[in-house]
Amino acid sequence: AMACPWNVVMNPGPPEQVMMASAAFEVVHQVESVLTVYRQESDVSRINRQAAESPQRVDESLYWFLTWCRDLSARAEGAFDPASGALIRLWRDCR
Repeated sequence: AMACPWNVVMNPGPPEQVMMASAAFEVVHQVESVLTVYRQESDVSRINRQAAESPQRVDESLYWFLTWCRDLSARAEGAFDPASGALIRLWRDCR
C-alpha cells in the first residue's frame, strides 16, 4: 500500500480472526484508493491537480479526515505535518 511493501503476520486462530485480518487489508486498500498520490484517479491526486483552479468537492469522510489532520497538526504545534509533498519527492529521489 502507498508504494510500500508490508505484511500482517498472525498466529493461526479462529476463522473469525482471519476474516478480521482480511477486512483490515480491505480498509487499507480503500483508504489508499482515496489518499494515494500514486494513482491519478484518487481523490487526493485530483484535488492536488485541480484545487489551484477552483474549489473542489470531496467526500464527507475525506473532508473530516483532512480537518482532523489539520487540527492535530495545530495541537502538535507542527510536530505532525499532514502535507507530504516534500517527503514524497524525497522518497522518489531516494528510490
